[in-house]
Amino acid sequence: MKKENQYCYICGSKNSNHFDLGSFHLSMNVAEKESYRKKINCSPKYHYFLNECKNCNYFWLRDNHPSLLDSNEFIKYYDLRVNSNEPENHFSELVTWLKDLNILKKDMNVGLASYKDKSLFNKIKNYAFENSSMWLENDLLEICKSFNSNKFEKNKKNSQNKFDLIIARHILEHFFNPRILMDFIESSLSEKGTIYFEVPSPNNMIREGLSYFLWEEHCSYFTTNALRKLFHSYGFKACFRSFKNGKEPILCIVLSRLKISAKVKILDDHNLSINLFKEKHNLNKNKIRSYLRDKNIKDLYFLGAGHLGMKAVCFYDLKEFLKGFVDDMQVKQKKLSLATGLEIFSSNDLEEGSTLIHVLPPESVQRIKKKTNYKNYHMISLTDIVN
Repeated sequence: MKKENQYCYICGSKNSNHFDLGSFHLSMNVAEKESYRKKINCSPKYHYFLNECKNCNYFWLRDNHPSLLDSNEFIKYYDLRVNSNEPENHFSELVTWLKDLNILKKDMNVGLASYKDKSLFNKIKNYAFENSSMWLENDLLEICKSFNSNKFEKNKKNSQNKFDLIIARHILEHFFNPRILMDFIESSLSEKGTIYFEVPSPNNMIREGLSYFLWEEHCSYFTTNALRKLFHSYGFKACFRSFKNGKEPILCIVLSRLKISAKVKILDDHNLSINLFKEKHNLNKNKIRSYLRDKNIKDLYFLGAGHLGMKAVCFYDLKEFLKGFVDDMQVKQKKLSLATGLEIFSSNDLEEGSTLIHVLPPESVQRIKKKTNYKNYHMISLTDIVN
């Protein structure tokens, strides 16, 4: 696989640390039992190699997503990826914050940087004169591919449209080089325009060693220090706000070249380091494996065959303790995970008294426990084991 990104794209430093978590087949890639051997031989693995810039505290995955490496044809090496919705429970507070910053003004020309921005636009559309998608693709990997192949240059030259507000929710973290996206957005911004960014915070992942939150589609992991350096290099003043979202808090940033008067409410991300992440990851792995070895649970399954669950099984090396995954999404059932080699079952297939281990947030666990077909199963959270 092509190796890139050996230096920090934020500050240019080559002074970095890294943590190699190994190579695995993509977490969302599954196969029918009869085609498993054939598919596992032709599907690529992804090398989870996380870097940290010692200078600006920017974290990034060294390798790009396999789908982006072929310059001639867009090949999707996954079966089950969908255009998922990003968190929106914070929208009411967010809109109030934007009003307080005097960002929302009548008859704005609003640019939407991805399909995930439409729901926020609907909350503020009374202020907008018009809105326009900045490109047509509805899949973030396709958007990133168009940038990597420079296809967006033609569209940029043909478009003279300048936006008063550009919304860019949960797209910056998908870029191998965030400056490529910044260059494009800056060129599309009016002279007194404003940019709104939204990215997931890696604080808990790094501080608590939650390695299963690493995702090959998220190339960049931003601390506020790294973001400040990036935006300052473009001449923008930045105002930050954070919102709770389980183990992945949301960082919201307003950028302007004009003065912004507001109290900054951000997460404390001082003293984050790859060494801390590695130490906590290894501690978690040892705790979980020791717990399962001591308990010797007979019928143990992992609840949730999504990318979080698959990563947890891979990175914590849990395959030997499991009989398989449990997931009630029918398209996954009776198939084998290429990342782990384990079968994916329906909740109706399990033995009575089976134990389900998971990385789900408490609210999801409560919702699942209310379902009739889960009442006969025990549930264990990996979070409870490591805490």
